[in-house]
Amino acid sequence: MLMSYLENQVKNSIARGDQNPIGLFSRVVEISSDKNLSHGQFTLVDASGGDIDVTLPRPLNSSVVTVKKIDDTGNAVNVLTPNSETIDGQSSLSITSQYTSREIASDGDDYYIK
Repeated sequence: MLMSYLENQVKNSIARGDQNPIGLFSRVVEISSDKNLSHGQFTLVDASGGDIDVTLPRPLNSSVVTVKKIDDTGNAVNVLTPNSETIDGQSSLSITSQYTSREIASDGDDYYIK
């Protein structure tokens, strides 16, 4: 039963043209400048050069994005939504401590920290 559910989710995601159906498969990406994120992406952010803004992808039900700050500076990693969505009811999220990560899931309308 679970397998047929997942198969249907993947088929629907592919039909919509999603790059990474329902966030099941993580890609590790390291960045040091502002970036638009993708579904299923695990992003390591080096903000040693200054604050970094990362923008979540459009919300899709069951998609997950993980953001982790890897530098030891006081610079912030600001997680933004692409439109007027919220993250746990807030318009954005800021990560300021080294090795702090946030796994963010979507219900298709908004985002929630796992």
